[in-house]
Amino acid sequence: MFLVNSWLSSWGLYGLCVAAASMLHYFLLASFTWMGLEAVNMYFALVKVFNVYVPSYILKFCALGWGIPLVICVTVLMVNRDAYGSLLYTDASYTLEPLDNSDNFCWLKDDLTFFVSVVAYAGLIFLFNIGVFVVVLIQIRHMRFNSPAGTRRGLLQDLKGVASLTFLLGLTWTVGFFTWGPARVVLLYLFSGLNTLQ
Repeated sequence: MFLVNSWLSSWGLYGLCVAAASMLHYFLLASFTWMGLEAVNMYFALVKVFNVYVPSYILKFCALGWGIPLVICVTVLMVNRDAYGSLLYTDASYTLEPLDNSDNFCWLKDDLTFFVSVVAYAGLIFLFNIGVFVVVLIQIRHMRFNSPAGTRRGLLQDLKGVASLTFLLGLTWTVGFFTWGPARVVLLYLFSGLNTLQ
């Protein structure tokens, strides 16, 4: 959706642009939701190992992972139908050199809707994932110190575990929150590179 968004916007059809913007919004929120559900799954697997049985576990996760973003996008459409639309996206104010070209882009036009339905939602997911990250690290540390003396892992193995948890829980998406100011381009490249490892 992201790659074809500018092309769909160039057709100048309002309904098509609203559909493209809402689909992009939906899939972005679904990505965040699934990151949060991965943290729940990791918590169940590493911390609450015993006495955790959830009937229809995968079905419930799928309902949450695809349903919560759908509810948010439908709510946005019901409350403010004009929240989605075409924006003239120009990057000239953020880079060192002005760009000669600009593109229309179908996305959220209303700043309040953007901050509530994207930034606040992603922030809650990140806070939750950071909490689970800390709890899982504490659990791994307890398992490490309670293991027999001959089976302890080294520092390098622990760092690999921390790095893989960071990528798996989507904590690298936090780089996206800092993509403004003079280091914007460098942070965007870092953001893109780190998130491919998820």
